Amino acid sequence: MLKISLFVLVTLIGISIAQRRAPPPEEKDTPDARSGPVHSGGRRWQDVGEFPFPRGETPVFHFDQGDEGFINTIPDLIVGLNKIHGIMNKQRKITQAFGEAFDQCESCG
Repeated sequence: MLKISLFVLVTLIGISIAQRRAPPPEEKDTPDARSGPVHSGGRRWQDVGEFPFPRGETPVFHFDQGDEGFINTIPDLIVGLNKIHGIMNKQRKITQAFGEAFDQCESCG
């Protein structure tokens, strides 16, 4: 009993005295870290310039150009999804028919 009490006492003292390590300095706030790693040739591969908005502000962008390529793929995507839906529906009906056949089968159990 004395050993357990001593162990609990030492553990409580250790916990109360223990200090957390200070967090490492945030490197993302330094100008070098914000611009990303150096690419071969000395350029920073993620450098897009200064962010023009104050920290915490969420800018709203309205781009009028640049989505044409994506928008042109939507009809083909819809056709493809409809084909997949049809195939899945056929497979579901086949699986359902097998299930009904096994339910009605006396020798299957």
